[in-house]
Amino acid sequence: MFFIIGIFMAITLIVLLILKKNTSQADRVLGLWLAVIGVHLGYFYAVDSGKIVDFPWLLGMDFSLPLVQGVFLYFYARSLTGPSLRIREIALHLLPSLLLILVGIPFYALSADTKIAIVMRGEDHAYEWFDWLQDSSMLVSGFSYSLAVLFLVKKHKKRIENSFSNTENKTLNWLRNLTLGLIGIWLVVLFSDNPVFIFSGVVVFVLYLGFYGINQTTIFSSAAELENELSSSIKDDVTEKQYKKSGLKREVAAVIYARLKDLMHTDKLYLEPELTLGELAARLETTPNYVSQIINEYESKSFYQYINALRVEEFLVICKRPEYRSYTILAMAMECGFKSKSTFNKHFKEITGKTPRAILIEESLVS
Repeated sequence: MFFIIGIFMAITLIVLLILKKNTSQADRVLGLWLAVIGVHLGYFYAVDSGKIVDFPWLLGMDFSLPLVQGVFLYFYARSLTGPSLRIREIALHLLPSLLLILVGIPFYALSADTKIAIVMRGEDHAYEWFDWLQDSSMLVSGFSYSLAVLFLVKKHKKRIENSFSNTENKTLNWLRNLTLGLIGIWLVVLFSDNPVFIFSGVVVFVLYLGFYGINQTTIFSSAAELENELSSSIKDDVTEKQYKKSGLKREVAAVIYARLKDLMHTDKLYLEPELTLGELAARLETTPNYVSQIINEYESKSFYQYINALRVEEFLVICKRPEYRSYTILAMAMECGFKSKSTFNKHFKEITGKTPRAILIEESLVS
């Protein structure tokens, strides 16, 4: 039953992706990945139900399917975080799967009865070494690509926080959780050969992947924006050596910082929910790298932390004004540039050490 549920969900999610407006490269990768998962589940359903004996030529088609699951996870993560993989890189990542198929050619050449006896009845055969090779390569690939994706997501999150003032739907925490779930499935495969446990986990995995994948918005609106944000992603610790390397002189940095403070005071750019480092740099008529370095040096914050700190300060100002007395806390937070209650509460607590409501009570603004 769990095979059928998984296949149905995979097909449904693929249809939803096809019907989705303005599909991205990530959507296309996700659709192809779901198709591979659906085929994998379909194969095991055919084996589990015994229907595969009517189509013995299908036996062995699963040799490389487990191996490509981790590969597609990596492809999907790269399509979301950028830069996209080149054709040559894609071919290189898929090469082990192709080699595994080539190694299995002697099995494909066997008669239908012999293949049915090996797969369905588990009779002794001369291909135990291939079973070991398949299982080993599957686990090595699965764990390796999962760890690579966790590293990508961590690196991406740091880059995003240095480029965007709002990180809603951009940090890919759900992809990190999905990857941890896939690692859990690999662990079940490693310590148990019970298909019920394994494919029950796969069904949950497909549901989680489809739900969040379909709802994942495009992080970078264009390739040019992606390239700009990638180039402006630097370390938080800015040293004298880094300043010299970037060509930014101390005197110039001081001038830009003064203009930054003035711009924030007069135009209050932090009130724009989707303000990016690139947009701020354009207003200052300098480069994103320079702005990032200056904020790091003078404020000891990332761009993300700096802008949201200004938003908290704005909240502390407007909450005392009579015209905002009828506003809810969330409404005031959104007036200050925040897009969600959770993000506002997080930054407010980090900066003030208290909750917004506690501050309002102390100021006798609420009862």
